[in-house]
Amino acid sequence: MAVPVDGGTPRVMCANLCNPKWSSSGKFVVVPVEAPSRAGPGRSLAIPVGPGEVLPQLPTGGIEPLASASVIAGAQSIPRGELVPGRDPAHYAYVNVTVHQNLFRISLP
Repeated sequence: MAVPVDGGTPRVMCANLCNPKWSSSGKFVVVPVEAPSRAGPGRSLAIPVGPGEVLPQLPTGGIEPLASASVIAGAQSIPRGELVPGRDPAHYAYVNVTVHQNLFRISLP
């Protein structure tokens, strides 16, 4: 939920637990819709914030998990579930984790 500090009506941002992040320019908010897993990097939606707005127009009840970009006009899909947004949806940072394991057990003297 987003709760205005100066009064007003709280708004639901996500149907489930999520951690939205605003861009450094304040022109869009990134909402994760698919968590990263071993099968893939996850996915987020970059939702534009209109001039003079603090929050974009969101669906009633918030953004559902696995929602597509078509759920909100102007939203863009980003192929990462956990990221730090930059100034626009094309610029973001993320951590790439890989695991390398020894496939053979070799005894060392």
